[in-house]
Amino acid sequence: MKQKKLFFIIVAVLLWVALFVFSTKIILLLTGNTLEGEKIEFTNLSPDVNFHIDRISSPEGLLKEVVIEGWAFNTNYRDNSERHVSIILKNAEYAYEIPATTYDNNGIANHFKELKITANDLGFNSSFSVLAIPNGTYEVFVKVWETGETPSIVKHYKAYAKHGNEFSEIGQ
Repeated sequence: MKQKKLFFIIVAVLLWVALFVFSTKIILLLTGNTLEGEKIEFTNLSPDVNFHIDRISSPEGLLKEVVIEGWAFNTNYRDNSERHVSIILKNAEYAYEIPATTYDNNGIANHFKELKITANDLGFNSSFSVLAIPNGTYEVFVKVWETGETPSIVKHYKAYAKHGNEFSEIGQ
């Protein structure tokens, strides 16, 4: 009986230690905020993408979420196609792709009347937890594509640094 009790105590302590050590990863997984680092080539950037990132927020809340908002489109978009946007954070080793939610933006379509683009899926909103990426310097890329087509990628003109729970523009 004592051996069973001792066994359960050891298992409980080991389980508690494992939960403590991996608690951030577990919470990120349960909330859908995990990001997997991958190798992505950025040698072929597209001149056909127009974009602007309106806002990259400071980390907020318990999960230290950063919100990225803006608009983006490829000048070669077909009318009424389903369009997608994602943000890519690239450090020296890996790139982390963050999907964005798109929405219609009549203001951008009107501003670029000469390109005859429709307003659907021009605006985007994305967020990620800084807890999901390692410390380092990050370049920001915007990836746009239509369903079934090859993605186009363009580089944002600002770099950001992640240190601890902070994510801020370099030089500010």
